[in-house]
Amino acid sequence: MGVIGLAILVVTGCTAQIGDSRPISPLGSLAHHKPVTLTLWGFFTGREAAVVDGELAQLHKRYPWLTVKQVQGKIDDDVLRGINSGHPPDLALLGGPQNLAKFCDSGALRDIGPVARKDHLDLSATFPKQVLTYSSYGGKTCALPLLTDAFGLYYNKTLLAKAGYHHPPRTLSELTTMAKKLTTYNKDGSIKVAGFVPLSTFYESAHALQGNYFGASWYHNGTSVLGTDSAWVRGLDWEKSLIKSIGYDKLSKFAATLGAESEFASNNGFETGKVAMMIDGEWRVAFATADKTKVDYATAPFPADNPALYGSGQIGGTLIGIPAGVKHPSESWLAMRYLATNTGALNQLSAGLKNVPTTFASLRTSKFSRNPLTSTFAQILQNKHSSWKQPTTAGQVDIDLLTAFEGKWEAGQVGDLRGGLRQLAKDVNTQTAIR
Repeated sequence: MGVIGLAILVVTGCTAQIGDSRPISPLGSLAHHKPVTLTLWGFFTGREAAVVDGELAQLHKRYPWLTVKQVQGKIDDDVLRGINSGHPPDLALLGGPQNLAKFCDSGALRDIGPVARKDHLDLSATFPKQVLTYSSYGGKTCALPLLTDAFGLYYNKTLLAKAGYHHPPRTLSELTTMAKKLTTYNKDGSIKVAGFVPLSTFYESAHALQGNYFGASWYHNGTSVLGTDSAWVRGLDWEKSLIKSIGYDKLSKFAATLGAESEFASNNGFETGKVAMMIDGEWRVAFATADKTKVDYATAPFPADNPALYGSGQIGGTLIGIPAGVKHPSESWLAMRYLATNTGALNQLSAGLKNVPTTFASLRTSKFSRNPLTSTFAQILQNKHSSWKQPTTAGQVDIDLLTAFEGKWEAGQVGDLRGGLRQLAKDVNTQTAIR
């Protein structure tokens, strides 16, 4: 591949096994260095890419010899192809944790644990455990978290108050009661305002069924427990019960009326007052502001099956790593450390990209953490029960299979829930075994 020390060793499944043994050394705060230009491949485009470029300009101001040029619109597959072709970017942004295990297991991203220790960066003192968990795999730290998403509850304060509620639901039982009361109908029986739309295909509602709020696990010793962890049955039974109480067809027609493209448009059902409560990511605050919604709303953790889990939620977001085969790994590390751990840089990125900051220092000091609407998500991130599912080298195939199963379950196409979950677990194990 034209790079000393880099060799493709084995090809298994879709991912080559890659080795890169060249050392990554701390450069400290060098004021003088031979000019170096690095490339950063990221998925951001447009306004968001401009935010990243702004921080790269600050990096250059701090280290005038170091220039990092962003290449926009590069997804995880582009990064992997670049690495396998021998022309990797110097730094790579992954769109989320779903492919981290694949990159880590194959050696496509360098283990930065050793250089972090040499550079006196105490990862556990810098990042919450919740985000370090999904940036590592197999004992290797192959990326650093660079902001994250977190999911919580958005609720219409006016609609809740009219119904006699002065606080959001904290348990799924409360959510069920409130959703029914808040749902109003037109004369023809169609839904006028939905209290909550539990269909997994509606906006981000699928995240409500991915385990966090039921204390469900995905794997035990590398084997799927979708068919044996009773929490999955409780979660899916809860969802089905709420759907039946309102009507699957009515909910489906209501969602269709809002429009498939309405989630990220100004006619969003929540922003227009047609949905009283919904699960969504922290980014909704930015969308609602940009869309100039007139809805008086607030945010809270999503209700939980077990009160002990209230306050937690699903998390997971952008990761930054050093691909195998880069020509300037030490310089890449310097830039990576700056972007992921410099408090000023991270706070600026959080303010611009509207995502949850990921270091203890930035969680304490960022505007994001002080805004009452977004601070909810900073707190969710720090809850000890918040998590991303256990990573596998199969990426998110397990999520995709579960989502497809949920759709059939909601539509009444699954007669035996426990049997269906057992088969689902077998399917997940098959998929994870062949990758």
